[in-house]
Amino acid sequence: MVVEELLYSRKYTSEAERRSAVEVWNVHYNFHRPHSTLGGRPPAAYRRHRVTNIHSSYN
Repeated sequence: MVVEELLYSRKYTSEAERRSAVEVWNVHYNFHRPHSTLGGRPPAAYRRHRVTNIHSSYN
């Protein structure tokens, strides 16, 4: 899901609600979602200071 799909897939009752949904999506996308171009690892795994608390969100 790209962020545009998240933003326009439903109506939000407030800007705060929309902002919260984007924050959740952003964490998922960067820390949990496997990216095919990165060998199935999330982008956070390739940061200069490696992130070590990444757990798969898919079982």
